Amino acid sequence: MKAAALEVLMCPLCAGAFEVRERRPAGADEIESGILRCDCSEFPLVGGIAIFRREGRIDTMKQTVDSAIHRGPDVRLLLDRIRAGEPDRALMLLLAPPPRSSRNLRRASEVVPGRLARPLLRRALRTWDREADAHRGLFLGDPEATSAEAVLEHYGSSWFAHWDFFLHRFAQPRHLSSLSLASIAPDSPRPVLDHACGMGHTLHYWTTRHPGHLFIGTDRNFFQLYAARRWVAPAASYVCTDADVALPFRSGAFGSAFCMDAFHLFRGRFACVTELERITGDDGFVALLRIGNALVPPHEGLELSPEGYLRLFDGRETRLVSEKLLLDRYLRGLGPALAAPVAPEEIASEKWISIVASRRPGVFRDYGPFAEWPHGVGRLAVNPLYVEKRRGPAGDVDLELVFPSEWYAFENAESRAYLPERLSMTAQEVADIAAGRRTPKILEWIRATVVFGVPDRYLRRDADRSRRPTGMVE
Repeated sequence: MKAAALEVLMCPLCAGAFEVRERRPAGADEIESGILRCDCSEFPLVGGIAIFRREGRIDTMKQTVDSAIHRGPDVRLLLDRIRAGEPDRALMLLLAPPPRSSRNLRRASEVVPGRLARPLLRRALRTWDREADAHRGLFLGDPEATSAEAVLEHYGSSWFAHWDFFLHRFAQPRHLSSLSLASIAPDSPRPVLDHACGMGHTLHYWTTRHPGHLFIGTDRNFFQLYAARRWVAPAASYVCTDADVALPFRSGAFGSAFCMDAFHLFRGRFACVTELERITGDDGFVALLRIGNALVPPHEGLELSPEGYLRLFDGRETRLVSEKLLLDRYLRGLGPALAAPVAPEEIASEKWISIVASRRPGVFRDYGPFAEWPHGVGRLAVNPLYVEKRRGPAGDVDLELVFPSEWYAFENAESRAYLPERLSMTAQEVADIAAGRRTPKILEWIRATVVFGVPDRYLRRDADRSRRPTGMVE
């Protein structure tokens, strides 16, 4: 976490300021570990990420429902290890899932008397530590030696039913439409919040496009925040917290707050909006992107109607906009159209909608052409949805669009409108992409999202794209 991020933090329980105990490294701009202490509580800061949970476990949660994939370590254990000068051992318990034997021992400890439970818990922890030590190289070794893709492939198949959703997000319609609204921030010197940021794909765009500006991402899943900080958007700061509770930020600290592709999954939606309005103040703005419309099936999460979402913003001027319109303008190289109000009934038939709310009139205008494609920011790479079908002796290649699963093909069907099914690249074009040369032809590939910008350590550079797992959908 950047030291500057401490200035916007406050205790969500007593509204007090923090001092950092056990700070490592001392005096550095980046804080890797420590204990955030206020008048009432202590919170662990591990792997550069502040965790706002005072007691209980830090579980790895499922993406769309309020249940755990596996049970994580207790907050008290994390604090004890930080005090003992062992923050890396605390970190590894948050990243490496406990083995089955450890899980069984922990369950057994819950049904036996206390004098028998303690030795069971100690055995469970020793087993878990041994398992975690086997993964130290992946998470704590040279970051250049691995990638986000490798981590997702290693853990995703067992943790996330659709881990490829994260890997391929950079070219998804939902991400492009989100970039449309993300392109209008920052519009003030204050920080920008990405609430429920996942693995930080939008933070990659912001931090690359606006170096030096403070961006903060939150999520309830520590694993995703760590992946974001290490491999996707290392220039951002991260906070692990639930989304629909009192947030650990000072009132008016942010210039804008975004929540992308997640808000309709929250239970406390009014509490969340109230908090986002509080931390952005009277002259900031709040954007909820890609929220599900309850009037249009299929239903996902806890959706509301367009009118229901608007009720949450009583007192602020709002704009409703459909994902289709955002995507259409984006693919034409244009920012969002926010000048004209849209009535709820005008958007009632749209499944995915977004809302921008603000008391500052300057936000509501039609934004013109992008200075550069937002999805082109970063190191250039060929979209990994393309599989190499033929490589000529001179280095030219034929590529074919292949979706990783039927589910992915269904969820991202709109991408077929802008992704060509087949294409050929000359050896010179392949070399230009590798060298980051944005020639007219490469800019054409960027426009079609055949090529886009990625973080330096996102994809395996030496991967053989011609070999793909079974279940792919052409």
